[in-house]
Amino acid sequence: MKRRLAAWAPPAAFVVAVTLAVEALARSGLLTRHVPPPSAIFVALWRELANGSLSSQIGVTLATWAVAFVTAVALAIVVGLLMGTIPLMYDALSTLVDLLRPVPSVSLIPLAVLFFGLGPQMRLVMIVYASFWPMLINTLYGVRSVDPLALDTARNFGLSRLDTLARVVLPASLAGIATGVRVSASLALAVTVTVELVVGDSGIGHYIAQAEQSNRIAPMYAAIVLSGLIGWLINAAFSQLEARVVFWSPASRRSAEAL
Repeated sequence: MKRRLAAWAPPAAFVVAVTLAVEALARSGLLTRHVPPPSAIFVALWRELANGSLSSQIGVTLATWAVAFVTAVALAIVVGLLMGTIPLMYDALSTLVDLLRPVPSVSLIPLAVLFFGLGPQMRLVMIVYASFWPMLINTLYGVRSVDPLALDTARNFGLSRLDTLARVVLPASLAGIATGVRVSASLALAVTVTVELVVGDSGIGHYIAQAEQSNRIAPMYAAIVLSGLIGWLINAAFSQLEARVVFWSPASRRSAEAL
């Protein structure tokens, strides 16, 4: 516990110092009027949450995020296992993955609108697309890094392909899969808010766009801060889960110590 508090002290002190500095600069008039004092942002955040204007949008964003995230994880694990265990599947899909993975998801929004319209289906497709790739790559690398000796031993003991997958491949690649889940969770939230901001009719992103258009600067910043806090909580939760599920992984131990 003391180690965790000691690890938290420098970043917490830095955040407090920056907040106080911005507060002083904004109050003195040295900053543009488009940068309100942090105190005004926190007051706006409290007010918008209390009156339901912003709090009602949290559930919309989180529901969209959850459905898209679970879908992306399920698809990526299946495809990653197939590509990692079946050489023919890897040869057939690896070039396609290399071509599609670098394409920014936001650049595909106009194309998605043409195919799916402006409804929830389009937003889900965009979020699934963006969060699918880190999950797939981490799963694929995890599967392909399984010790060949372990696979040979499984064959020598007469294990079927399905038993080998369940008893050898999945446990050995769990660390990579867990990392992919954590990365995809944070990315899915970021893309959810982005899509809501650009073409959404509800959610935190839509609230940010509406606040900006009506020149409600402090509430706009409040929604941005809220989305950042939610993203931080999601990353912290999945980091803790990763540290508990794959506790033998060095990355998981470092993550647990940082939290």
